[in-house]
Amino acid sequence: MFDRELDVLKELYRKGLFSSPYYSQRLTGANAFSSYDAFCQIPFMDKNSIRETPVFQRTNTERKDVYGVFSSSGTTGDKTFYIYNRNDKTVHEQFVRTFFDKLGITELDLGAVMAPIGTGVMGHTMLWQFATVGAGYVNCPEPSPKI
Repeated sequence: MFDRELDVLKELYRKGLFSSPYYSQRLTGANAFSSYDAFCQIPFMDKNSIRETPVFQRTNTERKDVYGVFSSSGTTGDKTFYIYNRNDKTVHEQFVRTFFDKLGITELDLGAVMAPIGTGVMGHTMLWQFATVGAGYVNCPEPSPKI
């Protein structure tokens, strides 16, 4: 059922995407992507564990290759920072094409971004996802006033 998706994860593993200490400690190698059951055994990463690990320990990106530093909004605690590089954007687009295709999302669709675009990772990620498949989007940062 998820064979294609697991193949995508295996390929990303082979390319070294999960080789930073933060992620490699959670994976037992490519076997983590050998089946859905094996995938379900990967320990959860929660926001606190991510937040408590310095941003450059969660990435293999050298400072000279940083594309952007984004943060969460911090609504559930302190802001959490993330590094993006050009390869991250390529990988993100690959994931989006794989999973949006499975969901039936195409360039004929219009999505709603239900968060202020200024909220860093969340807003920009949603925009990138829609743009990747050619779909349009509407930004709805606040509820419409009642008329």
